[in-house]
Amino acid sequence: MSTIPPLFGVHSEYDLFCSVCKLEEALPICKKLGYEKVFLLDPTPVAWVKFVRMAREYGLKPIIALQDGETFLIPRNSRGVFELFKYHNGISHSLTENLIKIGEKDVPVIHVRYLHKSHRRCLEILGKMGESGEPFVAHHLPSPEEYLKLFNGRLFTRLIEIAESVEDYELKVSHVFPCSMNAEEIRSRCLEGLEKTRRTEKRYLERLEMEIEQLSSLGMLDYIATIYEVVRTCREVGARTGPGRGSAVGSLVCFALGITDVDPLEYGLLFERFVNPARNEPPDIDIDVEDRKRQDVIEALRAKFGKYSVANIVTFGTMKERLLRNQIQRLGLSTLPQECARVLLDLPHHRSTHAAGVVLYGGDLREVLPLDEDGTVLLDMEDLQEMGMVKVDILGLRTLSFLEDVASRSRVKLETIPLNDSKAFRILHDGLTCGIFQMESNMATRMARELKPTTLMELSDLIALNRPGPLQSGIFESYLNHKRSGKIEYIHPKLEEILSETWGTLVYQEQVMRIASTLGGLSPEESDVFRRAISKKDRTLLARMEDRFVKGCVKNGMSSETARMLFDSLFNFAGYAFNKSHSVAYAKITYWSCYLKAHHPEIFYEEFMKYHTGIPNKIWRAINEMRFMGIKVGMPHEENVVSIPLGCVKGVGPQLAHKITELMEESDDFETLIMRLKDHGVSIKVLENLIKSGLLDGFITCRKIALSRLNRLFSGVSSSLLFIQEKLFGVVENTEEKREFEVENTLERAFMECETMGFPLSLPSPPEELEKFRDIDLCTLSVRMCKGVIPFRAFKVGDVVIISDGKCAISIRVEGEFPDTGVAFMDFSDRRRLVKVKEAPTEVLRYYSRIPKPEELLEAPEGNTVVVRRKGLRMIISQARSTLPPEDVELR
Repeated sequence: MSTIPPLFGVHSEYDLFCSVCKLEEALPICKKLGYEKVFLLDPTPVAWVKFVRMAREYGLKPIIALQDGETFLIPRNSRGVFELFKYHNGISHSLTENLIKIGEKDVPVIHVRYLHKSHRRCLEILGKMGESGEPFVAHHLPSPEEYLKLFNGRLFTRLIEIAESVEDYELKVSHVFPCSMNAEEIRSRCLEGLEKTRRTEKRYLERLEMEIEQLSSLGMLDYIATIYEVVRTCREVGARTGPGRGSAVGSLVCFALGITDVDPLEYGLLFERFVNPARNEPPDIDIDVEDRKRQDVIEALRAKFGKYSVANIVTFGTMKERLLRNQIQRLGLSTLPQECARVLLDLPHHRSTHAAGVVLYGGDLREVLPLDEDGTVLLDMEDLQEMGMVKVDILGLRTLSFLEDVASRSRVKLETIPLNDSKAFRILHDGLTCGIFQMESNMATRMARELKPTTLMELSDLIALNRPGPLQSGIFESYLNHKRSGKIEYIHPKLEEILSETWGTLVYQEQVMRIASTLGGLSPEESDVFRRAISKKDRTLLARMEDRFVKGCVKNGMSSETARMLFDSLFNFAGYAFNKSHSVAYAKITYWSCYLKAHHPEIFYEEFMKYHTGIPNKIWRAINEMRFMGIKVGMPHEENVVSIPLGCVKGVGPQLAHKITELMEESDDFETLIMRLKDHGVSIKVLENLIKSGLLDGFITCRKIALSRLNRLFSGVSSSLLFIQEKLFGVVENTEEKREFEVENTLERAFMECETMGFPLSLPSPPEELEKFRDIDLCTLSVRMCKGVIPFRAFKVGDVVIISDGKCAISIRVEGEFPDTGVAFMDFSDRRRLVKVKEAPTEVLRYYSRIPKPEELLEAPEGNTVVVRRKGLRMIISQARSTLPPEDVELR
């Protein structure tokens, strides 16, 4: 008998809350200790594929053992593994010669659940987190000597025989798609699509033939046919799909079939970015769909293809630092040893369903993959790819649901929106990016205002440039300077053909590929390999391609020195290049957002606030934008306003909001409404919030008095009881009438609204004497992200100071005391910043970066002074105020 027995066995980290053995740590230790064969004893098949792959990487023979009562089932070969999948799925109960069945008492079972003796405590803590309450047998990973000694040499003979009889597992599946079309059928449908869109010129037909030939030779036609059916199914259930996603947008076949909605020839998109035989990768077409209808699509696909032919994919959330801290606090532990923290971090913590990944199969998935009781595949996407299975991403995109709702109410069809509407682009120029897809961040807003896109292609450039790499490398500034100046020098005429669309700046991966093929002489397929090698900084591959690239450039009339300079430039900057196909498609969604907002702003904002009811900062931003656009905003009882949702009031959920609306319409007075709400179980705290928010202002004259009446009603004293007391006992003091004159001021109302909604609708105005110093309002300042001077009134809510200029309100974080009124010097050009504050100014100076023209100066009261600083010169103009754009002001 060998002195090194097979190890029977290890529990991976996917035996949730029952093991702290991470395979990537356990397997190399097994190898180091001298083991040659290792059994995995997990109770589910989740980690089987990973275990087989990783064990081989470390030079170990992987063997699977599934416990079934008091026996173990061990696959003798690959067929046995798939039979075990069926057994797990409950569709096979017979055992064949491909499975070995052995009793638990006949093998030296050791149940390794932690690696070192010191990790025992880690396992105990993990078990408590799982709250299973069931004790389990656990052991550290022993050396072969310890293992043999533990069982006194018994039981190993049979174990060695079993291990020797097990063949190497090859867990591969030939993926069969549920739909099928031959080349002629695909061609016919594509030609129909091109005729509908009036794209039948020679270049389209030639591109179509090239793509069909490539897809056919790679065996991808059934995949395309299946995706085509998925998109058709989306439309059948009324689920809006996006214009496309990722490199598939570069395919004319996908466009002609209606899978994507972007003409790849119109925007210079490359098919090779999508499909390239040299890459040897499975196909990848991702589909965006309304998030609320994604499950409807899945169910419809199951009805078409079969219940067990469509399956979601499992994914695991892992234990990160924050979650670990919360769990330790929940268990009442004061501290956690550093070693334990290291062991527990990154362990799988909970199982969930992947947000997008779906397997579509032309057979019964239970025969080839392990599923759970809900029909979810118990292998992650990496394992599925390892097995040869192809997943499809059907991603629920909330933006599509939102835009569909806005378009439906506006009676607009998204697909018919003209793509050259100046009002739509003006939304970006003005910085009105609240609710605009991909453009809501401060950085994106600033870039949109600076770049001022006027075409869908420039909007695509903006999306591609709005990433850390291009911003840090200065590519955006280069693009902007070239666009503004129009002065661009190209080292070769063919570079101008490729880069002129992006103002001489390298922005897209497709441009890298065009340079490689047009100038470098590489084939289209090689140019994609070249692009990937550059983006991954694969110097070995690039070294082989550099000479060919340089020779190709020299053939095109470029010197070898210039060619190598171009190669170095591509190497340095192409890593920041973006997928043009994806960018153009997403630019279309961004443009749809802009168009709907420009032409139907009230509906746009109403729907936006419905979708973001529980996020006060987003509602507040929308309110400020509406005020900038001159749109009135208020509570639902007000007329001719865009109403904020009732759900903005703390404690009011969707069902209660509906009931409140219903009862407000049925009630004539405050007391009746309150008593009806009380009868429906609404708490006094929520009723207080309704009053303070201003929702019930149509029923009352003063919120403070209404709160007093509310307390009396909840204590059983009604107005009718006060009336009876007056008749029986004479005059009763009516504090409510005495206090009628005590109507709260705007500042008090604003404070109440912040307390109950997180933002104010009421706007306290600054003292009139400070108005002479104003050169901008807060609306313009916050929307356009610029600089300016404003008079304000302030109040504090928690650790945040809210300032209002009577037209708008914003929150700022300040340290120390802050005056109730004054003049604020604000800089929003990069991020929200308070430059300085003057509480009772007698003079306000504004510094400008350029000299104003006479018509740009306004006469102003004493104390308003314009100062121009330019090239070391200083010019002061007293009693003047400039009308220069806020961008030209320098606040110091």
